[in-house]
Amino acid sequence: LRARKKHYQWWNTQEQVYSLLALARYARRFRPREGKATLVAADGKVLQEFEFDKSTRRATWRIEGAALRDAGKALTIRSEQKLYYRASLRYHPEVAKLKARRRTIAAYYAYRDAKTRKRLKRFKVGDIVKLRIALKSNDRIFHAMASHHLPAAFAPINPRLKTSGTSDSDDDDSYWRGYQYLELHKDRVDYTLEELDSDLRLQEIKVRVTTPGRFTIPATLAEAMYNPRARSRS
Repeated sequence: LRARKKHYQWWNTQEQVYSLLALARYARRFRPREGKATLVAADGKVLQEFEFDKSTRRATWRIEGAALRDAGKALTIRSEQKLYYRASLRYHPEVAKLKARRRTIAAYYAYRDAKTRKRLKRFKVGDIVKLRIALKSNDRIFHAMASHHLPAAFAPINPRLKTSGTSDSDDDDSYWRGYQYLELHKDRVDYTLEELDSDLRLQEIKVRVTTPGRFTIPATLAEAMYNPRARSRS
């Protein structure tokens, strides 16, 4: 792996994965035998402490939302021994309060009448509606992915019982055109594009209204696989 590494990175996903596996094995083999670790807030307050010895393989710290807000903008892990750690953030945002964001990629969606193609905001149970998803990018992007979660009242119409398809197939169904790969799920539709630029890319699927009530329509999410800064939320 070190011999094949070029310009501080490996050139394919397989070598990236093997490098991460090798680093994880190295960390387990040369982990410290004993010591103490402390999690410190920005104001110097000690939030948690943990003592470990050679039998300890992993320790998990969890901080709830209120404690995390009180901790300030920075958390510090202090230890006399060298530690390997991973930090992650889990949260559940209120969908209705999320604002649209566009960084390089722009994502749009609309629900339209299947016959008149008029844009709709109110529906009746049994209605067949077309979901139109549109993507474009200010810069040329390779390997883009998009996902649109359906409201709980909608169910995708899939008469051929196919859950995935590619644009190079001989299928005449409009589901399988305009992208490289698409997956239909009961609650969302996912698809990929090998290339995305300033030309508007459209994708349409049919859904049926199945449940009465008032529902929030989730946003369409899009991002570049190898460029995390290029992303969009409608």
